[in-house]
Amino acid sequence: MKETDEMPLDERSQPADGVQIGTALRVFCFCVFVGASSVGYLYQKNQLENLGREIQAKELRLEQLKRQNERNQDLLARMQTHRYLDMRVKQLRLGLAEPREEQILRLEETPYASAPRAADRRYVRRSAGPEVARH
Repeated sequence: MKETDEMPLDERSQPADGVQIGTALRVFCFCVFVGASSVGYLYQKNQLENLGREIQAKELRLEQLKRQNERNQDLLARMQTHRYLDMRVKQLRLGLAEPREEQILRLEETPYASAPRAADRRYVRRSAGPEVARH
């Protein structure tokens, strides 16, 4: 006779407890792994969305600053013209006038000995026209 025939019916119908605990532990570990991976994925996706919004806001701010810089450069260029400066001098009644010719001192610049001459240059100046530099 076989051993299983000699065992009582209730012992044969119950599986070993070790197999059920091991299987449950594996399933639990798998669920924890999937859950942790999902949370990590959602966190990274959220971070990417936040960074995308931040980049977009900074690019918009950069464009605004570029436009403002252009406006300020135009304003500065207008304010540095002789016409504008003369107008402001008259508005503020500063009493300034252009100097007489004898009050102007003109200096002549002499080239330094260490400065390269035109013949010593290693590049060629090209005019804006269709001419080509000849060597």
